This record gives sequence, structure tokens and C-alpha cells, in this order.
Amino acid sequence: MKDFIFISDFDGTLTDEDFYFIIMKKFLGDKGKEIYRNWTSDKMTVLEFLKAIFGSTNESEEEILKAVMDIKFDTYAKEFIKSIREANGDFMILSAGCNYYIDKLLEYLEIKDVKVISNNGVYQDGKIVMTADTSSPFYSETYGVDKALVVEHYKKMYPKLYYAGDSEPDFKASKIADIIFARGHLQKMLQNSGHNFVAVDNFNEIGAYLNQMGVINYESRK
Repeated sequence: MKDFIFISDFDGTLTDEDFYFIIMKKFLGDKGKEIYRNWTSDKMTVLEFLKAIFGSTNESEEEILKAVMDIKFDTYAKEFIKSIREANGDFMILSAGCNYYIDKLLEYLEIKDVKVISNNGVYQDGKIVMTADTSSPFYSETYGVDKALVVEHYKKMYPKLYYAGDSEPDFKASKIADIIFARGHLQKMLQNSGHNFVAVDNFNEIGAYLNQMGVINYESRK
């Protein structure tokens, strides 16, 4: 049996920015801005917004893959994941995005055997077609994947569960974890709700914290 599991959000946590921003900037122009306005004015769910953004391109898969390679992945994360495994832990990615770009980037970075729970995504006719698995026990109409249900499920399977996230879809899920590592807007949300968390900017800081706790053996880099 493994000693713990570390669950991390992808966009904005393992990466510097959400992939939908890259798609909007590279390909969508004013159309992307209109979709974004509809979302921020509560006319769309997160799932509807992402499906619309990823479904609005008209590019070759080669161009889409170039955009995937533009994702700035945390430079410390690969070593961090290795440290998790060496400490008899599991590492999992939990995303309300889609597995198309996550899987492609992990393959490119040669990060292997990482479990990914996310929405489905395939390249088709110039765009990424994103769909939610409505038969999944973790299905959410709002996000496609209910992260809190996923975390509750895995919390029962491991002695300890650690969570890293950055935004509103991570809020309920993170509160179930033994320790929360928060970036971005999630920090303010947790602070306002009175929940303890560790504020971080990258996985080097998370590694250093868990090393100090004796959970993993991680050599902090400057």
C-alpha cells in the first residue's frame, strides 16, 4: 500500500497559464474575447466555455500541437513527481480541462505513468472536440469533472492526501485534503473561508515543504 497520494490541478498549477488562454491568443481573436465575456457574465458554465474555446479553432493538428508545446510546464515538477514515487507515494493530475493537451504535453516531456482524470478530448476537423463522460461517478454538469468527488474517493484509499490547485474548481476539492498547496485565486478563496493552506508559486516550494515535513526526500533548488 502506498503511503500517500498527491493530487494536482493542471492548468495554472502545473503550468504558468491555462491552455485556453494560449488557444485564445494564438487563434481566436475577437471571437475568443466574445466567448470569454459570455463566460465571465455567467452565460456559460466552465464546461460550456472550454468546449466553445477548444471547438472554435480551424487549424491543422500540427498547429494545435505547437500550441500545446507552448504551455510553460513547471520546471521543478518532473523532479517533484520522481520524489513522490521514491517516497512510496502516488501522483495524479486532476483537471477540468481535457486529456488531449495534457497527455500530449506529458508525452513530449517524457513524464510517464501519471494517472490523469479529466474530460475527454480529441482533435477533429481543425479543432479539439471536448466531451464530458456523463456515465462517470465523478461527472459534473458545471465542470465535466467534479474534483471534490474525485478527492473524496481517493481520500478513502490513502492514509494521507495532498492537493495543489489555483482556482475556483479546486476550492471544494482542496478542503478535503490533509494539506492544501494553493496558487492564484484559490489562496484568496481559502483565506476568506478560514481554511489553512500553504501559499506557493511552484513545485520547488511544495517539494521543499514536504521535504521539511519528512514526507519526501527533495533537494530544493534556487
